[in-house]
Amino acid sequence: MLVPREVLNKVGLMADVYFLYYEEHDWAARIKRAGYKIYYDGRSLVRHKESISTVKDSPFQIFYMHRGRVLYARRNSKGLSKVISMIYLYSIALTRIIFGFLLRKRLDLVKAYLKAMWWNLTNFKGIHEAPELK
Repeated sequence: MLVPREVLNKVGLMADVYFLYYEEHDWAARIKRAGYKIYYDGRSLVRHKESISTVKDSPFQIFYMHRGRVLYARRNSKGLSKVISMIYLYSIALTRIIFGFLLRKRLDLVKAYLKAMWWNLTNFKGIHEAPELK
């Protein structure tokens, strides 16, 4: 990823509130809202071991992935779009995801998922902040 210093000065760095998952999407949305264009070059090749540090389908991964997904919607949508996003995330998606975990008999993942959803219902302070470049 190449980002000019001018963009960093104007937009700031990736938001710390995410920790894992969705921080780059949030940053790209902020960059686009600031009037910059984002380009993708499909000729590049990146090898990425999926979930090598978080372990795929672990409670740790599920918590941060779903926490980040809702947090992204909270930070980057407004008005009716935000209302629709929250209704979808807290009804349709929640039911589908929990049902899927229950079918797989993964109560640990149900607990992690519900913890992520609860985090978004109870945490408001500082979620819209982004670190500035110093």
